[in-house]
Amino acid sequence: MGAPILDLFMPYAVSGGNFLAKFHPASWLAPLLLLLVWEDYAVGWQVPVGHLTWGIGLLGSLILWLAMRGKGALAATFIDIYLVPAILLLALSRLPTERVRSLLKLFIALAAFNVFIVAIEFASQRALLPREGYEPFFRPAGVFAHPIMAGSLFYCAMFLTSRGVVSSGIMRALMLFFLVGIALCRVRGPLLVGGLIFLMNIVSPAVPRRRMSDYVLDFGLVLLAPVAILVAFSSDAFDRIVALGIWDQSAQSRYTILDTIHLLNGHQFWNGVDGYDVGKFLATQLTGDQQIENALVSVILQAGFPAALMMAICLLIVHAPAMRHSLTFVVILVVIATTTLGFGAKNMIPAAIALCGYWVQRQFVEQRRRRAQAARTGVKPNEMA
Repeated sequence: MGAPILDLFMPYAVSGGNFLAKFHPASWLAPLLLLLVWEDYAVGWQVPVGHLTWGIGLLGSLILWLAMRGKGALAATFIDIYLVPAILLLALSRLPTERVRSLLKLFIALAAFNVFIVAIEFASQRALLPREGYEPFFRPAGVFAHPIMAGSLFYCAMFLTSRGVVSSGIMRALMLFFLVGIALCRVRGPLLVGGLIFLMNIVSPAVPRRRMSDYVLDFGLVLLAPVAILVAFSSDAFDRIVALGIWDQSAQSRYTILDTIHLLNGHQFWNGVDGYDVGKFLATQLTGDQQIENALVSVILQAGFPAALMMAICLLIVHAPAMRHSLTFVVILVVIATTTLGFGAKNMIPAAIALCGYWVQRQFVEQRRRRAQAARTGVKPNEMA
């Protein structure tokens, strides 16, 4: 649920109000889940969690440091988008695999429900729920604050779908469904990532094809993809891309914003821009409006380079196991960090990324466990339950 909707009920993303209201309601669920599973599942950790404990410790130090420097708003944001997802992964690490799979299915179901809302908004060309800002080309987002956020969460759900969270019978249909949802959001970056996930599932599927029906379904998926693209074109889903082009000012701003680092003096580089709003700083220093669509640059401007460096290190530590085993996940992580504010503002993308990375790690651990058991029993892994 996006910040504009939450702001109707609580001062979540607006100035003032109770400090506890600055946290997303879902953020309270992760510590609660950890407490519950700690009692109910005393069997211990199902996967290695050393990287999570190091990441949580470093994140706690970073948040405390920001709070001591008077960066309370950024500290609250980091709790929401970094610390809470890491605690969630810690809680999931005590659950059996099937319980984790059930929770991921719930996330996929919620994402699929939002595709229906996006389709309704696209057909009616108006937002059904409160949104952020104004755009010359309407782009649906459903329950999320921005179409990029909706598109990013769709390809996260698509990534989990492709890695066997759901049964193979509906996996391919869901992948195409989410790809259409991304196209309806009219967002270029998420559409490219969604296309990559779709292509990787055809070329090198994470869930091996074991039956002839799997090959037939994948062949049908290849045939349906161009049809879906043609339908999207005929319904003007790509009119914004056609009108603005692939490399317009919005796309260029992801990289030209890096030039603002050279405008900082020594104090601003190490401590962030003090005294007035970052947006005012950009308007004063630059010609024309410059959009911040890079999380690392955003954190540098707000709190300085050391904070951005620590943030990047925390990301690498928490997601290191998944990055070792999935190149697609590495691409997703880099795209979110460098072309969006997913890791620099209040939103649910980091939690979705954390779930994707955790499932990659969980799959690897389970596969290694099955191979070890097969070596002891002499039974092939595919024949084991």
